[in-house]
Amino acid sequence: MPDNNAVPPEETTSLEAAEAALDRLATKLATPPLATQIRRLLPKIEQALEAGATYAQVLETLRECGIEMPMTTFRSTLHRARLKRDREEGR
Repeated sequence: MPDNNAVPPEETTSLEAAEAALDRLATKLATPPLATQIRRLLPKIEQALEAGATYAQVLETLRECGIEMPMTTFRSTLHRARLKRDREEGR
Protein backbone atom coordinates (compact mmCIF):
# COMPACT_ATOMS: atom_id res chain seq x y z
CA MET A 1 0.00 0.00 0.00
CA PRO A 2 1.51 3.41 -0.99
CA ASP A 3 2.37 6.02 1.65
CA ASN A 4 0.02 8.96 0.96
CA ASN A 5 1.84 11.12 3.55
CA ALA A 6 5.22 10.92 1.84
CA VAL A 7 6.61 14.25 0.67
CA PRO A 8 7.75 14.26 -2.97
CA PRO A 9 11.54 14.77 -3.31
CA GLU A 10 11.20 18.12 -5.12
CA GLU A 11 9.13 19.53 -2.24
CA THR A 12 11.69 18.37 0.31
CA THR A 13 14.40 20.17 -1.64
CA SER A 14 12.31 23.34 -1.80
CA LEU A 15 11.53 23.08 1.89
CA GLU A 16 15.19 22.58 2.77
CA ALA A 17 16.17 25.53 0.56
CA ALA A 18 13.58 27.71 2.29
CA GLU A 19 14.81 26.64 5.72
CA ALA A 20 18.40 27.45 4.78
CA ALA A 21 17.40 30.84 3.33
CA LEU A 22 15.44 31.73 6.46
CA ASP A 23 18.37 30.68 8.65
CA ARG A 24 20.66 33.00 6.66
CA LEU A 25 18.14 35.84 6.97
CA ALA A 26 17.85 35.38 10.73
CA THR A 27 21.64 35.34 11.08
CA LYS A 28 21.98 38.47 8.96
CA LEU A 29 19.33 40.32 10.98
CA ALA A 30 20.92 39.23 14.27
CA THR A 31 24.24 40.78 13.25
CA PRO A 32 24.74 44.20 14.86
CA PRO A 33 25.12 47.21 12.54
CA LEU A 34 28.66 48.00 11.36
CA ALA A 35 28.82 51.13 13.51
CA THR A 36 28.02 49.10 16.62
CA GLN A 37 30.65 46.52 15.75
CA ILE A 38 33.32 49.17 15.12
CA ARG A 39 32.50 50.99 18.39
CA ARG A 40 32.83 47.72 20.29
CA LEU A 41 36.13 46.92 18.58
CA LEU A 42 37.49 50.48 18.74
CA PRO A 43 40.00 49.88 21.58
CA LYS A 44 41.43 46.83 19.78
CA ILE A 45 41.49 48.62 16.42
CA GLU A 46 43.35 51.55 17.92
CA GLN A 47 45.73 49.20 19.70
CA ALA A 48 46.57 47.52 16.38
CA LEU A 49 47.03 50.89 14.65
CA GLU A 50 49.28 52.16 17.45
CA ALA A 51 51.35 48.97 17.15
CA GLY A 52 52.00 49.83 13.50
CA ALA A 53 49.22 48.07 11.61
CA THR A 54 47.87 49.86 8.55
CA TYR A 55 44.19 50.57 8.01
CA ALA A 56 44.29 48.02 5.20
CA GLN A 57 45.68 45.35 7.55
CA VAL A 58 43.04 46.09 10.17
CA LEU A 59 40.28 45.96 7.57
CA GLU A 60 41.61 42.69 6.15
CA THR A 61 41.60 41.21 9.66
CA LEU A 62 37.98 42.31 10.12
CA ARG A 63 37.07 40.78 6.76
CA GLU A 64 38.67 37.49 7.78
CA CYS A 65 36.32 37.53 10.76
CA GLY A 66 33.26 38.16 8.60
CA ILE A 67 32.98 41.93 9.04
CA GLU A 68 32.83 43.15 5.44
CA MET A 69 32.93 46.78 4.30
CA PRO A 70 34.78 48.97 1.82
CA MET A 71 37.77 50.96 3.06
CA THR A 72 35.88 54.27 2.78
CA THR A 73 33.11 52.92 5.01
CA PHE A 74 35.65 51.59 7.50
CA ARG A 75 37.49 54.91 7.72
CA SER A 76 34.32 57.02 8.08
CA THR A 77 32.75 54.60 10.59
CA LEU A 78 35.98 54.59 12.59
CA HIS A 79 36.04 58.40 12.56
CA ARG A 80 32.43 58.58 13.80
CA ALA A 81 33.15 55.99 16.50
CA ARG A 82 36.09 58.07 17.74
CA LEU A 83 33.96 61.23 17.80
CA LYS A 84 31.21 59.46 19.75
CA ARG A 85 33.73 58.07 22.24
CA ASP A 86 35.35 61.47 22.69
CA ARG A 87 31.96 63.17 23.27
CA GLU A 88 31.02 60.55 25.84
CA GLU A 89 34.36 60.96 27.62
CA GLY A 90 34.05 64.76 27.56
CA ARG A 91 37.09 65.32 25.34
